[in-house]
Amino acid sequence: MMRKALVVFAEKNRGNKIINALEPEHEIWHVSRQRVAIAWLDHHRPDIVAIDLDLDGPDSLPLLKKVRAFEDAHPLIIIGLSKNPSVLPEDIASQIDVLIE
Repeated sequence: MMRKALVVFAEKNRGNKIINALEPEHEIWHVSRQRVAIAWLDHHRPDIVAIDLDLDGPDSLPLLKKVRAFEDAHPLIIIGLSKNPSVLPEDIASQIDVLIE
């Protein structure tokens, strides 16, 4: 069975780099809004979540918490991208497994 990846990026060029790295081993679901990602998570369990932390900043926390809520039953990796990771709030940074500038 193909692994699933959720990619949450509004900026197409940044999102495409992540998508290209994950294909062809993953079925990719690419969205540009967190509310769409949260709705998708109601019916799917990704193996990897890549999120543009510059997109919503502190408002990324609801999405990250939703992903972490089912982590015990379904292990996953959260990749966060930020142009300035030193300004990320601790509650956001603590939810990220891999942080990329």
